[in-house]
Amino acid sequence: MSNIPVSDLGNPELGAEHDEIGPLVVGHDHRGLRTRLLREFRASLDVARIAAANSSNDLATAVHDYRRALRRARALVDVVSAKLPKHERKSILEALRDARGALSVARDHAVAPGVLAAMPLGEPERLVANDVLRAARDAAPTEADTEMLLREGAARAVAQADALEAALPVFDERVVFAGMANTYRKARRARRGAKRSMSQFHRFRRRLKELAYQFELVAELGGARLQTLKDGYTGISVTCGEVADLHMVREFVATYGGPRNTDALEGLDVALVAQIRDGAIAQRKASRDLFGFRGKKFAKKLARALRKDLAPATGPVEGNDPGDSD
Repeated sequence: MSNIPVSDLGNPELGAEHDEIGPLVVGHDHRGLRTRLLREFRASLDVARIAAANSSNDLATAVHDYRRALRRARALVDVVSAKLPKHERKSILEALRDARGALSVARDHAVAPGVLAAMPLGEPERLVANDVLRAARDAAPTEADTEMLLREGAARAVAQADALEAALPVFDERVVFAGMANTYRKARRARRGAKRSMSQFHRFRRRLKELAYQFELVAELGGARLQTLKDGYTGISVTCGEVADLHMVREFVATYGGPRNTDALEGLDVALVAQIRDGAIAQRKASRDLFGFRGKKFAKKLARALRKDLAPATGPVEGNDPGDSD
C-alpha cells in the first residue's frame, strides 16, 4: 500500500513525476504492480516456449502464438523502459525483437493463403493467386527449419525473464501511464504519416497492438472507465491488422508472382490496392477521436479513469432522499 499520506500527494518534494500526471492513487499497492508486470512478462514468454515445443502439432498456429506472445512481452518492457538501465533495456528488447523477427517469413507464408482465399476475385485473378501460392510453397522455409527457429528463439526469449526481474526497480502506475503515453505518441505520429505512407500505417498498427497489450496491465486495476478506454484502442488494433495483412500479401504476390499472366497479376494487384486503400482510410477515420489529443492528455485520462474507478461509491445521504420533498 502507498505510504504517502493524502496531504502529501502532489508535494514537489516527492518528485516532479507526481505533478506531471497527477497524484498517486491512494491505497494502491505499487509493489504489486511490479509483481504483476513480471508475472505477465513471464507468462508471455511461457506462451512462446510452449508454442515452440508443440510446433509439430500445428506449425502455423505455433508461429502465430509465438510471435504474438513476444510482441506482448516487448510491449511490457517498453512501458517501463524509463525505469530500466540503458544497457539492460537495449539487450532485452533486442533479444525479443530478433527472436520474433526470425519467424517473419514463416508468418507471411502461413497468413497469405487465408487472406487471398477470403478476397472476392474473378476467375483469372483467382487462378493467378493459386499459381502464386504454389510458387511460394516451393520457396517457403521448411518445417524443420521453422521449428528450429522457434526453439532457438524461445530459449533466447525465456532467458530475458530473469534479466528483467534483476533490472526492474519498484514503480507505480504513473510510470506505466507515462510509458503508455509514449506509445500513444508514437502511434499518433505514425497515424498522421499513414495518410501518405503504408510503412507508416504498419508502424501505426504495431504501436496500436503494443498499446492494447499495455492496457491489459492496468485495466484490471480499475473498473468500467479504464476498460472502456482499453476496448476502444483494442478494437481499432484488430481491424488495422486486417489492412496490414493485405499489404503484406501484395508484397508477397510481387515476390512470388514471376512471369505469369501479366493481365491477371495486374488485376490481382488492383484488387489488393483497392482494399488496402479503402481499409486504411476507414481505419484512420475510425481512430480519429482516439488520437485527437496529445500524449500528456492521454496519460491524464488514464490517471483520471483509474482514480474514478477506485473512488468509493457514493449514494444519497440517508434522510435526504429527493423523494422526501413530495
